[in-house]
Amino acid sequence: MSRHVVGVDVDSLRAVVHERFRSAREMMGLTQGQLAGELGLAGRDAVSNFESGAHLPCLESLVRMAEITGRSLDYFVGRSAT
Repeated sequence: MSRHVVGVDVDSLRAVVHERFRSAREMMGLTQGQLAGELGLAGRDAVSNFESGAHLPCLESLVRMAEITGRSLDYFVGRSAT
């Protein structure tokens, strides 16, 4: 059974976020550790957890990811294709 938070299916959100995080990182040619540094995170484990779907990134990390990739925040949460 899927969990919903504020009308959002958390499992679906996790699936979109993990795929788009990984795809964007690979397109930038960054390792998980390098991306963690760009996002101001302590280590690559956080990025690994985002990409595996184990954890959702905080809003600050999502906004920073959108800034460094030139993509919209809506892209990273599945509300836009770009």
